[in-house]
Order: sequence, then C-alpha cells, then structure tokens
Amino acid sequence: MPEGNTLETALKNQIEVMYENQSYTFKIPSIKDRIRIAGVAADLRKSADPQGNGITLGYDPTTVLFTDTVATLMVLLITTSAPWVYTIGLDGKPTIDLDKWPDTVPVMEVIDQFNKELDKFRATGNKS
Repeated sequence: MPEGNTLETALKNQIEVMYENQSYTFKIPSIKDRIRIAGVAADLRKSADPQGNGITLGYDPTTVLFTDTVATLMVLLITTSAPWVYTIGLDGKPTIDLDKWPDTVPVMEVIDQFNKELDKFRATGNKS
C-alpha cells in the first residue's frame, strides 16, 4: 500500500459531498464507469441534436463539458438528499428525468465538488 494510505482509504469505494446543505454520495469511478459516462454523454448530445448537426460541425466545448457533467451525475450518483435529482417514474421507482429538473439545478457545482474530492482521494495514491 503506498505511503500515506490507510486500509480505510484503500477500501473506500464512494465519496460524499455536501452542497447547499444537501448530501450527494457518488461511486468512485472504475474504468467501465468512465466509458459508460462517455456513452451517456454522447446519448445526451444525440437526444438534444437529433439531426446530428453538432457531430458534423463539432460540438462546442461547453456542450461537451455540460453533457459529461450531467452524465457523471447520472452514472455515479448512489444517493442524495437533494429533492431535484429524482422523480418517481412510471414504475413507481425513483428515476432521473432531466425534463423535470428546474433550470437552477447546481449540477455543475455538485460535480465540481465531487471532482475535487476525487482528486484528493487520488492524490493519496488511490488510482483505481
């Protein structure tokens, strides 16, 4: 185990962040999770651009960053106390429905905080 690591840190598989008095618990991403995030982000761009104009012309960096951020939340979020994230789906189970999110959701801020905590975790020698 690299110096500075504890068994507790090495076995950690999730990160909790707080933003505006709401907690968000995320899975630490595996390689497969990172691939899935990329796929979900591409699907988000495709659903927003059904004619594929962005693919032909190239998506602007802001669109790519935003869809990657939303996809990160969608793939890695385990649980949250934030009421904006989930709605009840047709099957009666909680689901993430972007169409029901208010315009003011702090998705960028929450994922920014998650990335800072993930960087701290990785800085201790935890690369997986």
